[in-house]
Amino acid sequence: MWVKICGLVDEMAVQAVARAGASAAGFVFAPSRRRVTLPQALALAALLPPGISKVGVFVNQPLPFIRAVARTVGLDLVQLHGQEPPEFCRRIGLPVIKAFSLTTPHFPAADIERYVQAGARILLDSGSGGSGRTFAWDMIPAGFSHPFILAGGLTAQNVCSAILGTGASGVDVSSGVESRGRKDAKKIAEFIRRARNCL
Repeated sequence: MWVKICGLVDEMAVQAVARAGASAAGFVFAPSRRRVTLPQALALAALLPPGISKVGVFVNQPLPFIRAVARTVGLDLVQLHGQEPPEFCRRIGLPVIKAFSLTTPHFPAADIERYVQAGARILLDSGSGGSGRTFAWDMIPAGFSHPFILAGGLTAQNVCSAILGTGASGVDVSSGVESRGRKDAKKIAEFIRRARNCL
């Protein structure tokens, strides 16, 4: 199970992610209370051991900016949460995760297909940006054939039911491994353990 811990802003959180053996560490470069500067991200990314992918999260930001951040920080993947078109994904030059916020009853199967054809990996979330809210997982069609990452309101307590109920191939968490607004090393370790051992 691919497990990403997102919204890392300090050394303690990065070290906890490294110790727990996450698949990926996420750094937010879009407006957010978890936003990091380029120097911060560079210093934090340097603490990660080989084998943990560095993911940059962006929202409707210019392609030159994304490329410059990716090159400077050494990102392995770019995660897009805005209205970036499929062609934009192709031009980044790195593997792309394209997020879809399921905020309406309509499942965007046709739109997702366009991004899959552009080579993007798909992330399905609640559109609440680290608020800890889930979406109705039964919105995902039973016959949905593309591998996807699940996000939005995940915690150690519900991650197994989320994985088993949706068939997700990966999970992405931020607020669900925090205590009082900061990453919690014990919650990070427990989330990863449960996500990896529920199948």
